[in-house]
Amino acid sequence: MDTTYFLQEIGQAFAEKLQSSLIYPTLDKNGISIERVEATLECTHATREISEHLEINLGAPLLVNCYTAYTQRHKPIICGETISRTGCLCYSVTLTKNNFSEVSPKNRATEKNY
Repeated sequence: MDTTYFLQEIGQAFAEKLQSSLIYPTLDKNGISIERVEATLECTHATREISEHLEINLGAPLLVNCYTAYTQRHKPIICGETISRTGCLCYSVTLTKNNFSEVSPKNRATEKNY
């Protein structure tokens, strides 16, 4: 279950295309380059509304991907969340040395030097 919000001018300009195409390639083809996406994964339980929509039991475990996409000028233009049943998601991350230079404030307390 996806909920995505766009800047108003993006939504108005590309509403029809975004209904039937993938977001990032559509924007890229139209000169809007997504340069960074920040994502947070959270665990939660299915509410009555979500359990009915995803056809799962009330209280079933869910994974929530909250994200914000930024342009080259660090302007946020897309944000949203994707709610997935825990058995229906594969998440893969590649970390490089440059990724380690930016640690979010909420992770600093748990950061360890090895």
